[in-house]
Amino acid sequence: MIPQRNLLTSHYVNEILYGIYKYSKKKLNELDQIDTLEFNREDAKLSAKLELECERKGKPVSRIDSMIAAMAINRKAKIFTFNKKHFQYFSKLKLL
Repeated sequence: MIPQRNLLTSHYVNEILYGIYKYSKKKLNELDQIDTLEFNREDAKLSAKLELECERKGKPVSRIDSMIAAMAINRKAKIFTFNKKHFQYFSKLKLL
C-alpha cells in the first residue's frame, strides 16, 4: 500500500494566507511545514480542457477550481474539501 501524503496546492496556500492576512493578526507557521504542490504546464493544459468541458455542458466552474482539479487528476490524487459542490462536475476527480 502506498502511504498517503498530505499536500496543499499553491492555490490553496494563497486562499489560506489571504484569510489570515485579512482576518487575523497571527502568523500560521504550521503552513510552512506542509509540502506544496505547484501548478505546471501539464496542469495548465488539462485545466483549460476541464474548464471548457464544464462550460460547454452549461456547468461553468471557477478557473481556480479547474486548476486544482487538474493538479489532482494529473497526479492521481484525491482532494479533501468542504466545498464538494465546487468539484462535482469533474468526472475523473476523486474526492475524499
